[in-house]
Amino acid sequence: MSEKKNILLLRGLTREKAHWYDFPEKLQAGNDEYRIFHLELPGAGKYSNVEFPLKTKPLVNFLNSQVEKFKKDYAGSWHIVTISLGGMVALRYLEAFPNAIDSTVIINSSARDLSPIHHRMQLKIWKDVLSVPFKRNANDAEKLILSFVTNLLNEDKIQEVSSCFARVKNENPMSLKNMIKQLVWAAKNSSPKKLHANLFFIASKADRMVDFNCSKKLADKYNASLELHSSAGHDIPLDDGPWLVSKIKNFI
Repeated sequence: MSEKKNILLLRGLTREKAHWYDFPEKLQAGNDEYRIFHLELPGAGKYSNVEFPLKTKPLVNFLNSQVEKFKKDYAGSWHIVTISLGGMVALRYLEAFPNAIDSTVIINSSARDLSPIHHRMQLKIWKDVLSVPFKRNANDAEKLILSFVTNLLNEDKIQEVSSCFARVKNENPMSLKNMIKQLVWAAKNSSPKKLHANLFFIASKADRMVDFNCSKKLADKYNASLELHSSAGHDIPLDDGPWLVSKIKNFI
């Protein structure tokens, strides 16, 4: 029997495990050796009442406490698949706990020391990003988010996904304070100087939120592989899950 591969999914800015939508099912399909789990950032999902820290040490310790709980119950290799802010946190986690994870896939992420702010969040979407917390209707807020993080969803799919995410938002709302603290931490965060980690970066040339060159610079810094999608938006798991699954499967 082949060794089980435990995959830890970690979302990004203001998002939680439900925002992977149907990607975990796509990742699991036909891959019996995979076991899929979810990590959450402070302030997100079931930890919505936890304050997001501005210091990195408590942040990575929060993540590690979740990883260790899973490791107590399951054997096999351990892999992280993460996106955006989650990728920034994952790099700092790997710096603090270099032996915890066997490989890490980082999607559309960035770092302050490598990329200018207008590449880390492109200027053309700042107005929309900043207006999201002030949308009174959750469905309208989620449609607005989908308008700048996806490129390939048709109108029916946008309605389906936004309705689902609106329910998530109403059930586990992230506080405005935690949203701001996540943005502040991300803006201040630099990439680790050195990492002894097995990394794979993925980005989209058509990402309208984060310039794909941010991922290229991270991959270059750590001498890691980079795969580029030609047309997906920032949220590649939503836009082209099957393509992403194939890249992950070839790597881990």
